[in-house]
Amino acid sequence: MHIEFSLQESDLHALARHQVRRSPLVPQRIRQQRIAYAFGLGLVALATSLALPESALPLVFATLSVLCLLLYEPFARRRLQARIARLVRGRMSPSSVGLRHLRALPDGLEEETAQTRIRVKWSTVGLVEETPTHAFIAVNGVYSLVIPMDRVAAADFATFRAAVASYREAAA
Repeated sequence: MHIEFSLQESDLHALARHQVRRSPLVPQRIRQQRIAYAFGLGLVALATSLALPESALPLVFATLSVLCLLLYEPFARRRLQARIARLVRGRMSPSSVGLRHLRALPDGLEEETAQTRIRVKWSTVGLVEETPTHAFIAVNGVYSLVIPMDRVAAADFATFRAAVASYREAAA
């Protein structure tokens, strides 16, 4: 089975948002940063309370430490989502956008562009996840392929998805 579509920069933004949502490393890194900032501010509060016992400065640092524990995670997630467009543009290459051919073949999933052809075995292909605007095919648990739903006929995508599912089951 074969589908053909063209990727645009907005599709790469959707892919990046999807990977951030699915990655176990993102929440782990945010938690580590939150704890590090809170611990650092707590140490500064302790040091300033020892150096300046009559000052309100230790209380300010202690308050910042507690606020960091409470508010850093949602702030960091929002900041990461806001930076996605810049990150995508910074990593884009001429082969990142443009026409794609995606084929479900008996020996693997193949993606072809004007510059490259990549084939992966079915044992490394994960589930197909759909949103109203995109479908994502997990590969190797590390990255995903993105399919813009508005540029592929619904019947063609349904047939392609069924072929992917049957080849994955046969490989398992």
